[in-house]
Amino acid sequence: MRLFFTPFIPLTIVLIAGIILGDACCGFMSVWGWLVLFVLSLGVFFVCRNLLVKSGVLLLCCCLLGSLVYSVNERCSRVALPKEKVRYDAVVMSRPVDGDKTVHFDAVITEINGKPLSRNIHTKVTLQKDAYDRFVLRLGDGFEAYSLLQSPRNRNSNFDNVRWMRVHGFYSTTFIAHSDIRSKYVREKLSVGESIRLKAMKVRQELLDGMSREVTDYNSLSLLAAMTLGDKSMLDRHTKEVFSQSGGTHVLALSGLHMSIIFALLLLLFRGSLVGKVLSITSLWLFVLLVGMPSSAIRAATMLSIYALADIINKHRTDSFHTLTLAAFVILLASPMSLWDVGFQMSFIAIVSIFVFFKPLYRKFKFRFMPLRWLYASVCLSVAAQIGTAPLVAYYFGRFSCYFILTNIFVVPCTTAILYLMLMAFMLLPIKSVSVFMIHAAAFVAMLMYEVVNWIAHLPGASIEGIHLNTVQLVAIYVMIVAIYLVKLNLMLNPKS
Repeated sequence: MRLFFTPFIPLTIVLIAGIILGDACCGFMSVWGWLVLFVLSLGVFFVCRNLLVKSGVLLLCCCLLGSLVYSVNERCSRVALPKEKVRYDAVVMSRPVDGDKTVHFDAVITEINGKPLSRNIHTKVTLQKDAYDRFVLRLGDGFEAYSLLQSPRNRNSNFDNVRWMRVHGFYSTTFIAHSDIRSKYVREKLSVGESIRLKAMKVRQELLDGMSREVTDYNSLSLLAAMTLGDKSMLDRHTKEVFSQSGGTHVLALSGLHMSIIFALLLLLFRGSLVGKVLSITSLWLFVLLVGMPSSAIRAATMLSIYALADIINKHRTDSFHTLTLAAFVILLASPMSLWDVGFQMSFIAIVSIFVFFKPLYRKFKFRFMPLRWLYASVCLSVAAQIGTAPLVAYYFGRFSCYFILTNIFVVPCTTAILYLMLMAFMLLPIKSVSVFMIHAAAFVAMLMYEVVNWIAHLPGASIEGIHLNTVQLVAIYVMIVAIYLVKLNLMLNPKS
C-alpha cells in the first residue's frame, strides 16, 4: 500500500490534470494567463506557513505548471500552412517505402516559395510512383516539389491521428504528383538537430544494408530491422496483423522491453560499477540516437537513466515505483503532448500494472523446479501487464488477443536472444566471420518466432474483434479494476473484518 503514498504520485497526477486542463482551455486561456496564475500560486506557497495548506498549494502549483507547459508547447507547435499549392525545398528524412502506386517517406521542408522558414516543417509525403521511376530518392536527398500542404486529419476511430502526428513532430501531409518534383541540393538548410539525426539515420541505413546482404528471408529481415534498429518500414501488413492478433505487437517496436534488455547487457559488459553505469547510460542514448530517436525509445531511455541515476545517488534505497513516477513526471514536463501518445499510455500503464499485480499473482503458487518457476513467472508477468493494457487496446484498436499468454511465453525469450545476438554482431563488425554468424543466428530465431506467432494467430478464436468502447466506458473499466484491487488488498490486510 505504501507505493500509493510515493511523493511523486500526487505530483504526477496533478501535473496530468493540469495538462488536460490546459488542453481544455487552450481556446480562451493564453500562456500569459497560466504564467500569472502559476507565479501567484508559487508566491502563496513560499509565504504560507501552514504545512497542510502549503501541501495543497504545492499541488495547485504543479497543476498550473502542467497547464503552462502545455500552453507553451501548443503555441510553439502552431504552424500556418499555405491554403494553396506552393513550391518548396525539402530533404528526405526517412528511407522511402515502396507501395503499389506510391512511395511514402518523411521530409523536412526548409523553404517555401523561395523564402527560408524560421522553423522547418516536418511532413509526411506520398509521392506518385511514376516520379520515383525517373530518379531514385534516398535518405538525405534534397528535392524541390510543388504540392498542397495539408493539416493531418483524424479517421473514424478512437485513435487520435492529429495528436499522434503532433506528438511525433509532424504538422502536415502532402501528395506530390510525378511531374511536380525534381532533385535539388538543400541539405545546408537543416538545423543542427536535424543534421545530427540525419547522420545517425545514415549510419543505421548502412547497418540495415549490411543485414540485407546476409539475410535472404524477407520476414526475418523485417523483424530484425524493426526490433534492433527501429525501422518498421519493411514490416508488411500480414506480419503486423498476425502479431496484433496473437498479442505480440509490443515486440515489433523499440520500447521499454527492448531498451531494458539492451541496458541489462550494457551493465553486464561494464560490470555495473559507477563508471560502468555512466558508460551504460551514455551508450544507451547513443543507441537511441542511432535508431532515429523514436519517442518510445526516448521514453524508455529516460526511465532507465533516471533509475540508474537514482541507484547511483541512493544505492540501497531505490524505489522502482518512485523512479517510474519520477520518469513520467520528467517526460510530461518536457513533452506534455506525450500524454496523448498511445505508446506512452500503454508503456506506463503496463509497468504500473506489473508493479501492482505481479507479486500477488506470483505468490499464489510456488515451484521448486526452476523451469516451471520461470514459466509461471512469465505467465504472471503477461497477465499482470494485460490487466492494465487490455482496456486500452480494446479502446484504440477494437481487439482483444485471447492467446497473449502463449504468445509472450515464446516471443519475450526470442526478443532477448535476437537483441543480444544483433548487438554482439554490431560490436564485432571488424571480425566479419563472427558478426555474420551472429546475424544468421538472429535471423533463424526471428524466422522461428514469426512461424510460431503466425500459427498462434491462426488458431480458432485467436482474437475478439469489433470491440467498441467510448471514453466513459474505458474510465469505468479502470475504476472497476482499481476498486477490485483495493477491496482485495483490504481483505488481505484485515482478514477478520
